[in-house]
Amino acid sequence: MDAEPLLLESIGYVGDEFRFLERHLERLSTSCLTLGYCNDKVRMIPDALRKYVSVNKVVEDGHLCMVRVTVSKDGVFEVGHRLLEWPVPLYSLPKEDKTEEYPRRSISVNTEPIDTHGVYMVNKTTMRKPYDAVRSAAPPGTFDTLIVNSDGHLTEGCFTNVAVLANGAWTTPHISCGLLPGTLRADFLSSGDLQEGLITAEDLRTADMIVCFNSVRGVVVCNVA
Repeated sequence: MDAEPLLLESIGYVGDEFRFLERHLERLSTSCLTLGYCNDKVRMIPDALRKYVSVNKVVEDGHLCMVRVTVSKDGVFEVGHRLLEWPVPLYSLPKEDKTEEYPRRSISVNTEPIDTHGVYMVNKTTMRKPYDAVRSAAPPGTFDTLIVNSDGHLTEGCFTNVAVLANGAWTTPHISCGLLPGTLRADFLSSGDLQEGLITAEDLRTADMIVCFNSVRGVVVCNVA
């Protein structure tokens, strides 16, 4: 019998701050309740994070720190980190005429529809098989690959959310399409900078701009390879 996957949160540590920490903890607690994991120790995570960064070298010039928290079925959590070669992230959606500060990358679209409503697609865990399969089929050198659900709508990337700019408004796939509700996505929605809707691969071709984003790397301006 396979072991239960671990719940997972990847948190950007930028400028002595754990970005969107409260949203990460809220999402983690929701997943605990949804999947039947013990969440008694989630409240202890902020102190554990602060202790971790105080005793480990997590800051290095030219690198971005991604702190990783995993939680087992019985509620035991572990903290680790990884340094990414990445510029200081930007946590705002770009204006159409002001994109020079943002990283630029190429993305691809996985045209083979998949079922995106399973519990391991809408909760963040170490069970990454569907995402790994999509990534393995992507053209070399692409930053991320967008997923298409069984209805033909885009949902998300393998590790980012996606949004398109059209007619002056930013739109991201609706939660009902089956996707991980990213913490930066939640922040954009609550501020009114972003709206939910249905997006197809064709919409990518006609969009004024495409961005992929998450709470670690921030916002990335993208083109379809």
